[in-house]
Amino acid sequence: LSQRRLLSHPQPRASSAMLGLGGAVVLAAAPPPGGEGPQPGREVFAEKFAADSAEAGLSRALTEQRRRAEKLFAEESWDEALDAYQAMASSAVELSDRASEAIAVLRMADCLSKPDEIDVELVCGMYRHAGDAAQEVGDANVRFLALCGCAQIRRSCRMFQRSEKLWEAAIDMASESGNPEHSVFAKSQLAMTLLQDPDESNLDVVDESKDTVGHVSASGDAGTVHLHGGISIRCQRALKLLERTVVELPHSASTAQQVSARLNFAAALASQNGPQSKRKAEQQMVVALELLEAAGQCDPKHQQSIEASLLELYEENTWLADGNAEAGGRISKLRAKQKASRVTVEQLVSDRGKPVDPDERYLYEKAAWAAQKLEAMKISSGANDDSDSDIDSAVLARPRGRGWQK
Repeated sequence: LSQRRLLSHPQPRASSAMLGLGGAVVLAAAPPPGGEGPQPGREVFAEKFAADSAEAGLSRALTEQRRRAEKLFAEESWDEALDAYQAMASSAVELSDRASEAIAVLRMADCLSKPDEIDVELVCGMYRHAGDAAQEVGDANVRFLALCGCAQIRRSCRMFQRSEKLWEAAIDMASESGNPEHSVFAKSQLAMTLLQDPDESNLDVVDESKDTVGHVSASGDAGTVHLHGGISIRCQRALKLLERTVVELPHSASTAQQVSARLNFAAALASQNGPQSKRKAEQQMVVALELLEAAGQCDPKHQQSIEASLLELYEENTWLADGNAEAGGRISKLRAKQKASRVTVEQLVSDRGKPVDPDERYLYEKAAWAAQKLEAMKISSGANDDSDSDIDSAVLARPRGRGWQK
């Protein structure tokens, strides 16, 4: 029986690939019973699949964190947005996503810059970190926003010299990236920084015609002042920058950007005492109003603010309307609109506490009217005690005379 089994399962013949040295037969080791043995390729695939699944999960979490953080930031919930962006930054670091990390750190710095008291160096350090990360991935927009954020922080802390250098760096960056809107914004902010510098808080010297003939400014030495001819150099530079922002603004710019550029230029011109500056300021404000009216659907409060500034300019410089019928008509129109839109304090106080719903407001006002009517009837009944028409009187009405009881 054993011989039959051996014959029914003959041994394989040795091929040339199975012959070892000296002609010895080399047979492949049989797999152990109950399994197929180790397979390194399958283990590597499983590990790679698990890693890819984990990375995909982190990517989905990063997307959700960013969406939530942006929503909170738009709602101005600074503390909650800060926590959300911090979680987003952690996920970005784990994924080695420098672009998302730059955005998260930038927004974290924005959230930390909102309170009245801030850690200036911490916030500026975060802006620098965001700018460095954005530079690695070539994100010029985030780099520009990081520079602007740091420059604004320095200016708000009255570090005008450092803010000026940062705005100049932002202008250079905008020029390199070829973004005209960034360039216009940085130039206008640099001009505002130059005008807000306390070194520019000097007195202008004018003549009888209100033309600026010089200015008195303080030097670095305490208590030392100097008289200079014309307006200061820094003020001249600021005005030139603001004028360039109006000229260089692209045609694709929105109405809000065009209006903002002209209003910034007009505000700087109006702060000067020369008649030419006042006239240019008037022109810029008029053009800004025309742009808003042509665009339509503008913010009424914004338009009213511009109209109030223009009317104030006319009232402080009445000579602007001398011999100018168009300016005179514009002043009359502005005064009429301001009078029509003005809400008295008494009306605001009387409307306080009233229902907003029309039906509820109607019932509220009806009840108030009834109460006032009843109060008036009580007062009149007290003044005419001998009248029998006062139905609300506390005593019975009696005819005149004394013989009515019989």
